[in-house]
Amino acid sequence: MKRKFFLFLFYLPIILILLSCGNEITLQNGKYITEDGFTWIILHDDYKFEFQRSLATSYCPEGRYSIKNNKLTLYVSDDEIYTFIVKNSHIVFKSGIPFGMAIIEEGTVLQFSAEAS
Repeated sequence: MKRKFFLFLFYLPIILILLSCGNEITLQNGKYITEDGFTWIILHDDYKFEFQRSLATSYCPEGRYSIKNNKLTLYVSDDEIYTFIVKNSHIVFKSGIPFGMAIIEEGTVLQFSAEAS
């Protein structure tokens, strides 16, 4: 019985490490753009971003971003935050406070653009 317990203690950290490695999400730095080209985000290697929500507006938010639990969060200020779901090589708009919902529809997909980086 003690042997099984020690084997369990030995293998548990290994299993946890292997499981956590698969959950690590990374996005390539560069430009993510909608199919029509009207909305884009540029992710820089210093965790800063530029965000063009629509060509119809001159306001282009900038700030810092984070990626946790398959979620990309853009922080412009305490009052302006945008969230996206990370799926493979693209991101999907989830929500924006306060301006995003009126300009970008929930579910809008932005694909990585190798030629625009």
